[in-house]
Amino acid sequence: MIPIEAVVILLWLIFGFVGLVRRFPVELGATIGLTAMLFMLQLAGGRLGDVAVSVLTKVGLDTDPSLMKWFAYSGLIAAWVFFMYAGQTLSFPGMWPPNRVVGTILDTTIGLFNGWIVVGTWWHFTDVLAYPIKQWGLYVEPLSARATQLLGYAPQALIPDSYGTAIIGGFLVLLIALRVFR
Repeated sequence: MIPIEAVVILLWLIFGFVGLVRRFPVELGATIGLTAMLFMLQLAGGRLGDVAVSVLTKVGLDTDPSLMKWFAYSGLIAAWVFFMYAGQTLSFPGMWPPNRVVGTILDTTIGLFNGWIVVGTWWHFTDVLAYPIKQWGLYVEPLSARATQLLGYAPQALIPDSYGTAIIGGFLVLLIALRVFR
């Protein structure tokens, strides 16, 4: 069985590679959208999962509530990522640095930051919901000490709840301002 932290690290590194390929002006545009996702999830609190359970129960899909919530959060995150990376995306004005090493580091770092938002958020909700994927054998308890430590670096773990909305909202406004002002 592959440890969950290995899967999370692999997914995170894939975002770094995507950032390297797309380059920072386009990748920063995705950062705006992904921060908006984080802001929306912060504002919604746990209500998104509760609404999903309510709707799915009404249509006759009466199954484990934590699994329904996990599907709702995972589906929302996956759809958001798809829309941020498919087709026409936001792009920042700017030129790639003339120094190839600096440009490569910048591209990869922004991609890794986006991966931290996406993968960290998904892992956070998976953890909060007590790993409902274990029903399919995709997770075996207990969580390792290394995984517990890494989970402490998820966006929701690092951003204090009492200031989460202000911090994420402020960062979103900063990104939009950087995009608008040249």
